[in-house]
Amino acid sequence: MENTYLINLPTEILHHIFDYCDIETILLTLGRVCKRLRTIVYRYNRFHLNFTERNITSVEHLLRIVPNHSIISLHMDLMERWYETFNSLVHKYKTRFTRLRYLGIPEVKDEYSKNLFTNENSIELISLKIDFINRPNYAIFSMLSSMLTRLNVQKLYCKWLEYNAENMSWPIPCKLTYLKLRKCLYSEYRFLLHQLPCLKILELEECIMNTEQMCTPSSNISFISPLTCLIITECSVPIECLRSLILATPKLRHLKLRYWKKIFNSVVDLYDWEKFIRTELNFLDTCEFLVSYKIAPDDKIKLQSILDPFLEPFWVNEKRWFIGCEYVFGRSTILLYTIPISFHFYHCGGVCYAISAKNNNYHSIQRLSNHKFTNTLIKLDISHGYVHEEDIQYLVPVLENNHPIVMMYLNRNWIKNVSVQRIIDALQNNTGLKIISLASNAIGDDGARDLALALRHNKTLAKLDLTRNEIGIPGAQYFFESLQSSPVKVSLEENRDSCHLVVKA
Repeated sequence: MENTYLINLPTEILHHIFDYCDIETILLTLGRVCKRLRTIVYRYNRFHLNFTERNITSVEHLLRIVPNHSIISLHMDLMERWYETFNSLVHKYKTRFTRLRYLGIPEVKDEYSKNLFTNENSIELISLKIDFINRPNYAIFSMLSSMLTRLNVQKLYCKWLEYNAENMSWPIPCKLTYLKLRKCLYSEYRFLLHQLPCLKILELEECIMNTEQMCTPSSNISFISPLTCLIITECSVPIECLRSLILATPKLRHLKLRYWKKIFNSVVDLYDWEKFIRTELNFLDTCEFLVSYKIAPDDKIKLQSILDPFLEPFWVNEKRWFIGCEYVFGRSTILLYTIPISFHFYHCGGVCYAISAKNNNYHSIQRLSNHKFTNTLIKLDISHGYVHEEDIQYLVPVLENNHPIVMMYLNRNWIKNVSVQRIIDALQNNTGLKIISLASNAIGDDGARDLALALRHNKTLAKLDLTRNEIGIPGAQYFFESLQSSPVKVSLEENRDSCHLVVKA
């Protein structure tokens, strides 16, 4: 087979490869290989340029040789002392930027930013990403408003901007179709939509209640918003207020919400949430959510009973919106979320016991970071006070149903005798665990007796750690007598009366 070299590839394929290369590689390396590649490089018109303090001196050379009308993306990562240099270069080589569509300006600190692009009227942006380190004041927002007008921006990413209806006025007319903000008060939500008549996608980090205007979000404004997609990363408005928000957007088809704060106070609230979506949001094409509920110590609710309403035909057959439900060990928290998961679990990492409406089976998982998790958990470590009494009802099914867990560590949780007994009962038929550590749990002689009886026919357990459990000679004797034919090695160090010597005898 004949070898295919880079220089022999068709122009279209080479241009597609260039899309994944930086401007320096394309112009200074590939453009110098041969005459054909040089010609192809100078026909390319989708360059992405990054201004940084490291390359500020070499950028002018790149701007001299890059073809006109060929830079579509510009990202500036500079301290304010470089803004003047940046503006001068953009103005000097403005013909390079006539097709600029994406502009990123992170870490804007003060009013130096008002000088950005002040002289350019030939540039029309599709997207502007600008992050303010400090809360923007009125002057900064005026500058931003001026940029939106002058550059004809359609998409604005402003992660740290907190909307304030009293001090912020968007340009008229404003052509924004996408907006991402840090925060918007519930009472000012309609003001925001009213000022942005073309807005179709709104993404808020927070939508918060202000108690003086409960459930009356700028109600004197009457209009129809074209908004089709609403994303609220940290939503703290009650369901009745959320209903009012959605009434302002009859064209809404995509909704994504995450509730961390104490909006849901009982399992009844979760049932109300299901009914609200099924009866009042059934017009949506997509509905993604993550809600949390902190259970009380005496709450005996089962995950299956929470999930049951979401197994109805509306969810599974009509919409095909599949729901997962988790119990987070050590946090006494129930999570309810749509599948596939598209949320960050910042507040609820660690080990979870979960059930999915998609396959209707239980499994243990461990969330590692953000979207990452493992559902083939083989080591369950919830030591050092992470297990509460209310956790035990969710731990027992893990032990009874022979999950793939082979190592379980419940050290230093001071579990009460009643809960210890429930764990013991669950272990009787477990054939998966090979290592169990219950160190520092005040099990005592009675608990030792029950454990010994429960494990006497277990042929798979290899190690049982009962260090520091207030066990004496009687408890050690139970293990000695019951586990004669068992392969398990019992550790009884740091208990009473040197009882560990009995097991070793």
